[in-house]
Amino acid sequence: MNLNASLESTNAPCLSTISKDFIANFVPYFNIAIFILGFLGNSAVILVLLFKKTRRTIPEIYFTNLAFADIIFVSSLPFWATNIIFEYQWPFGSFMCRLLGGITSLNVYSSIFLLTAISWDRCVALVLPLKAGLRRNSKSTFRTCLIIWILAFLFTIPTIVFRKTKHLPEYNITACILDYPNFTWTVSNSIILLTVGFVIPFSIMTFCSIKIVRELRQPKLQHMHGRDKQKRVVVLIMAVVVTFFFCWLPFQVVTFLHILHLFALLPGCLWEEVLEKGNQYTSYIAYCNSCLNPFLYVLLGKIYRKRIGEIVRRFSHQLSTLSRFTVSETLPNTMQPSVQCTSITQVHQ
Repeated sequence: MNLNASLESTNAPCLSTISKDFIANFVPYFNIAIFILGFLGNSAVILVLLFKKTRRTIPEIYFTNLAFADIIFVSSLPFWATNIIFEYQWPFGSFMCRLLGGITSLNVYSSIFLLTAISWDRCVALVLPLKAGLRRNSKSTFRTCLIIWILAFLFTIPTIVFRKTKHLPEYNITACILDYPNFTWTVSNSIILLTVGFVIPFSIMTFCSIKIVRELRQPKLQHMHGRDKQKRVVVLIMAVVVTFFFCWLPFQVVTFLHILHLFALLPGCLWEEVLEKGNQYTSYIAYCNSCLNPFLYVLLGKIYRKRIGEIVRRFSHQLSTLSRFTVSETLPNTMQPSVQCTSITQVHQ
């Protein structure tokens, strides 16, 4: 599966030079590994945040939505792995082709929009704490998240509409591809993916990061109550943003080069080959982002480590209790009175 829709052209004049052995031998297992790590890690994050005893903070609400977006995405990877194993002969039908393609696009936009909202919220909370206190609450945060999901879905609609199963006689397969009707749609998709899905959000995040760093260096905050907690939250948010940036930057560079290629500024089969390979490999790098965030939460979030430890201990205790109960149930009936009599004797003594 290619994330960059505009690279999935079925009318390319150049023959593909991507190593089929590499894709067949490596990519399916890579996708499954990302699925396992991403599903388990993000599920743990959601459990920690949903079942905490105190009310969730505003960053935690955003992180819960981000983990949910990643779970949806990684859940689609086994299907794409199966598609590669079947040599791109799509086995799941037209509906699943549209649905799974839409999920990929939805994750791209929802993740970047959520990270932008997290950065903006933290910037406002530190720079304008008095005004922010009147507007920042759980209700407004849930409303923001809802708007983000709606916007992400709107940007995903073209992918859902134009992704379909199509017979490719040159390969003798029926593949799940994006089949845009004309050049305008292809160019527009790439430009929107680059600008709305990367450049504009990261410009906002960069601005917020600069403001946050400057604010934390202010003398008035040196003795502020809860300053250390604020710094820990900021460090975690910046780590998540930087990780997303480095995972997605190679793919977005390829997207930019592809736009130049579409306008014949980078013509020829050599660039066709570079972009085709680049899109494949940078897509796999981008996938990694969906399983890295939970590790950042554990490494940088003291509260996350504490809560996960509590969950593990509680789960271990329940397993131990269940094991003792199972053993007692399996004891022969003739042994039960003996155990009970011994206990009664001890009590009387």
